[in-house]
Amino acid sequence: MGKAAAAEKVSSTWSIEGTLAVLAGAFLSALSGVFMEFVVKKRCSQFHLSARNIHLAFFSVVYFLVVFLCEIWRPEVAVGGLAEFISTFFDGFTSLVWTLVAVQAVGGILVALVVRYCDNIVKSFSTAFAIVLSGMASVFLFHTALNATFLVGAFLVLSSIIMYSLKQ
Repeated sequence: MGKAAAAEKVSSTWSIEGTLAVLAGAFLSALSGVFMEFVVKKRCSQFHLSARNIHLAFFSVVYFLVVFLCEIWRPEVAVGGLAEFISTFFDGFTSLVWTLVAVQAVGGILVALVVRYCDNIVKSFSTAFAIVLSGMASVFLFHTALNATFLVGAFLVLSSIIMYSLKQ
């Protein structure tokens, strides 16, 4: 088997694996969205929005607590001490970084509100529309050229939102 045939076989295998990975990711994303909607609307309807956000963020808090504990047990931190590590924790946080933190926090609250008062389909449409808006903003801000793939995707997103709205 020649090098070209071997490369074509590897490329074909990667295409199949990539397609399967995308399909698995889409399925798991849909499953988690529906499950989250079920938990938020059916099982946790008596909780306040802030308590619900804590429930939704629980596993990420546990993960980052483990990361934080691993960081403070590094030898470099042991030399400087825990007090120095904590006092320098926010070094490098500029106003732009704090703005990004605030935007992410507001985004999390908006997701919780959308899931509470709408449904998973509206949340998915919102996410897709945000991607389209980000692409359009990159044209004006960074002079990015949009390719045909993006334009087809944007058309599909906008047409699906319109068709879903007409159904209502």
